[in-house]
Amino acid sequence: FQGRSAVRLLTESESDAATIVTAGTGSGKTYCFYLPALTEIAAQVARGAQHTQALALYPRVELLKDQLREAVGLTERLGAVLCERSARAIRIGVYYGDTPHNWAHLNGERRPKTWQSVAGGYACPYLRCTKCGSSLAWLESDAVAGEERLRCTAGRCDGVVSNVVLTRDRLKQLGCDLLFITTESLNARMTEKGLRH
Repeated sequence: FQGRSAVRLLTESESDAATIVTAGTGSGKTYCFYLPALTEIAAQVARGAQHTQALALYPRVELLKDQLREAVGLTERLGAVLCERSARAIRIGVYYGDTPHNWAHLNGERRPKTWQSVAGGYACPYLRCTKCGSSLAWLESDAVAGEERLRCTAGRCDGVVSNVVLTRDRLKQLGCDLLFITTESLNARMTEKGLRH
């Protein structure tokens, strides 16, 4: 069903037809959306697109986190293929209640409580290292250098995630190709001019 849905979505992308995939829990339905979506996003990025190509809309934060992990893992595994077609990596954005405005927001009194302080930075509440499963952290040294990247906190691993936009300010400034957002956040932000792109 993954192959059939991918072929249908990639060959009939110009039509108004919808595709519904039904299969058991844990059978791989997520790939039915993300494989064709990432293929099309890579093509758009190669043509110079600088705006959001796809929304991954979820009613609950926990489901968003789970699906985000899958998508980040896919972009890492498909990285070599996508880099051949793209001038840059696919940027993934995350926007829901715990998305900080910027680094200073994490250091402030109103910091989202899910971003726990760790040595030299803050642990990301929605991603784990795709190599070893340990926590990922946004380090102050990267923030000072103007980088939004997550590094594995395990001493034995060199895992880095650099294609996820971590803050609301950066999303407004830079945008992303694939945006993970909750229905509540989408509803609350639809009228904000700075986020329309």
